[in-house]
Amino acid sequence: MAKNASPSSSASRPVVPTPEANFDLTALVIPPSLSIEEKLLAIERQLAALPMEVCVVFNAEGQEVLRVQSSDFSVEFTNQQVGQAHGGYMTHNHPAGTGLSWRDVRTAHHLNLLQIRAVSNLEPPVVHVITRPTDGWATQECEQLCVSEFSRIKTKFGMPGIVPEDYPISLKKKINTRLGKFAVTNAGRFEGFFDGIGEQGHL
Repeated sequence: MAKNASPSSSASRPVVPTPEANFDLTALVIPPSLSIEEKLLAIERQLAALPMEVCVVFNAEGQEVLRVQSSDFSVEFTNQQVGQAHGGYMTHNHPAGTGLSWRDVRTAHHLNLLQIRAVSNLEPPVVHVITRPTDGWATQECEQLCVSEFSRIKTKFGMPGIVPEDYPISLKKKINTRLGKFAVTNAGRFEGFFDGIGEQGHL
């Protein structure tokens, strides 16, 4: 299990262990002299091949404030961690090799992130990026668009009368991925919805 300690490069950084942790979060190393973009790329190179999801957050000044490991197939945040992540840069890995999910898109909006990134476990690894627009996130339009698409997906899978909480995990993952692709692909409908839509790069 990871300990509440950190490398000397960022001694004040909180490290959040989970009961199921089998990866030492303190093993992730980020040289403090790098720019924020360089720090993000440095951590993504280390996250790319991990078999579990790990999230790292930097504040607006480029200082690391949080690292969290998933306890299931995605990362869960406490209220305190939500406050730490608000308005920052968030990156994480997708071990299944997928791009940004609908949950990622919603997280970017609700935490008012400057940027959300996901590195996919591919060869070579691919980093997917969404950057907050100059005028801010168009959250209401985004929600309305994806609620409509979710209804269509429910009908397609023949489950219109079942609440999402009762769906099998495999179906939840599939819908989450589909809605993520849909949100990113159709974001251009709204002026200022996203900057850097679908921006990708190889590590």
